[in-house]
Amino acid sequence: MTAKFVKSQVQKHTSVKDSFVRQKVNTVIVRSSILIALLSLFSHAALAEKFDWAPEFNVGDTFPTFSMADQDNNVQTNDRIAGENGYLVQFNRSVVW
Repeated sequence: MTAKFVKSQVQKHTSVKDSFVRQKVNTVIVRSSILIALLSLFSHAALAEKFDWAPEFNVGDTFPTFSMADQDNNVQTNDRIAGENGYLVQFNRSVVW
């Protein structure tokens, strides 16, 4: 065997080994990224479910007095919007956070 042949075989083996190692490292990075993304997603969902959206209000409680402008910039109050049976106030969260 010549030195040139041995050198070419060593380079070939090193190249294959390096390629294999790079592939394994890339696989680990991709899997780790997916795992981190999933954990982040599920942890936010869990926190949202445990959040008490209205801790100071119970069903049947009286709504606090308010005074605010409507869509036409007219000031509205509790007394002004109340009808014969009172009024219903509903809050909707945005679809986009």
